[in-house]
Amino acid sequence: MQYNEKLKELKTMKFEAPKKVLSLYLNTDLSQPSQHDGEWKIRLKNGFNKLEEYIENSGNHDELQQIQSIKQAVEKEIHAHARNFSRSMVIFATADQEVWFVEKMPVAVETAFFWETYPVTEQLESLERNYPYMGIVVLQKDEAAVLETEMGILTDKTNYMLDLDTDDWREHQGPQGDDLTVGGQKKDEFNNRVEANRDRWFKSLVTKIEKKAGKKNWKKLYLVGEKEEVEQLKSHFSKKIDRTIPDNILNWKDHEILTKVFDSEADLGQPIQEERSISMKNYTVAPNKDATAWYVKVEDIAPIKEYDKKDKAIEAGEQLAAENKPATLSILTKNHEVADTRKFA
Repeated sequence: MQYNEKLKELKTMKFEAPKKVLSLYLNTDLSQPSQHDGEWKIRLKNGFNKLEEYIENSGNHDELQQIQSIKQAVEKEIHAHARNFSRSMVIFATADQEVWFVEKMPVAVETAFFWETYPVTEQLESLERNYPYMGIVVLQKDEAAVLETEMGILTDKTNYMLDLDTDDWREHQGPQGDDLTVGGQKKDEFNNRVEANRDRWFKSLVTKIEKKAGKKNWKKLYLVGEKEEVEQLKSHFSKKIDRTIPDNILNWKDHEILTKVFDSEADLGQPIQEERSISMKNYTVAPNKDATAWYVKVEDIAPIKEYDKKDKAIEAGEQLAAENKPATLSILTKNHEVADTRKFA
């Protein structure tokens, strides 16, 4: 569970001001019509512009240098992946790259920028809850692939092929080819034997998968393949099958398989529905350089509102947090240190 450990590490990090961490969640889902016009580029540019504006208004030149350095590195990283985007990207970064976490996610996130002395991990925690360590078994007659994912990210893959010489499933590395033979015999010979032996062969495959599931402590298990085959395979499992997806997609690329699986889950209204209900919003009340005005920084670095009195800014921040709960409101001192944090559940 490598990403679970990374998340734990991120949650323990906290730095002394003026050192800050950029937490960036960027939706890059090109299947959405709005993304065809480059929405992700616009939101990335606007987010950085608003963040720089906020820091300039605070009068903190050290932080401004940090964000400008991070911006350059992050934009370079994102544009390097632009040709093969997944559904989203999650980035945590400091100017000195003591923190540098970049992941393409096959599931969607809500675009948001955060500039704090610690990584803001709420959306990542939501992904961990919705997409725990799990196995996805993709079946097609005498071939199978087991994809292991965490937070929707592929962490391991095992390919299986039925060997008619040994009458057992063998593991192998690399992609399956369309012209492969099985145990030295052609595919049509396998098809002649499949009806009489498939049940026994599937039972043998299930034994291997359940052993792997127990060893790796999978939290969920999905089966994907032709409906009749998947139902027959499912009947041999003692472990709970969380979902079955009737699609022949074994020969697809790994990221295409994951996108298909998670998209079909979203179509059912889960776990996206849960994600929206538990996603924590974050708001901040902070003074300008001379503490002559106070700003409310809202989610996704939206336009900053200015108030002449601290109490008015806090009141506005509380109203925003109350209207968008669950949320937190952080109130900063003149030195931009957190003086108080209020939670709205």
